[in-house]
Amino acid sequence: METVSGRQFWPASPVPGDIDIEDAAHSLSHQPRFGGHTFKFYSVLQHQIYVAANLDRFKREGLCHDNPEYIVLDMPSPIKHGIDLGEYPDVEREIAACFAMRYDLIWPTPRAVKDMDNIICLTERRDLMPKTGRPWSIPAEPLTRIKTGVEVWGNWWEKLFYPRVVTRIRPWSSTVAKRRYLRYFHALSEHANISA
Repeated sequence: METVSGRQFWPASPVPGDIDIEDAAHSLSHQPRFGGHTFKFYSVLQHQIYVAANLDRFKREGLCHDNPEYIVLDMPSPIKHGIDLGEYPDVEREIAACFAMRYDLIWPTPRAVKDMDNIICLTERRDLMPKTGRPWSIPAEPLTRIKTGVEVWGNWWEKLFYPRVVTRIRPWSSTVAKRRYLRYFHALSEHANISA
């Protein structure tokens, strides 16, 4: 396939050198969470910023945890985990491993990232979707943490650019999400002395 930068990418044979953070940011800024079933457009990219900003460790991993979806696309969990998708999970894992190699991320993704992913997911449901009262297959423990918001803060640049999930999630445009994501990614990489 061809990405927005004109690069060729072979999903069945991913190579770390073919992965580009700008391509990922562009694609994911245009992809909606929850298959688009939110009151307003809300991007996968904004979701990743919230995950990272609310972690006290593994921030870069949180910021990139859904990045393989710039190739294989975001898929709602009931589909992703509820039906046989053939080789899809293997392709997604291989792309994630290549992303980790390309940008020096911990692989497999740390558990803390998945836990925060679940907390942010429930926060998104609270703020961006109808209140149906139906349970989701996410552990109940994070529910108690989102009643008043996630209270974790990290470094100074997050205080300037990235709000905690305390009150309400307010969706950003694709352009704003991409700009904020790339600024955050490069700040975290520079802080870790990793060339992006």
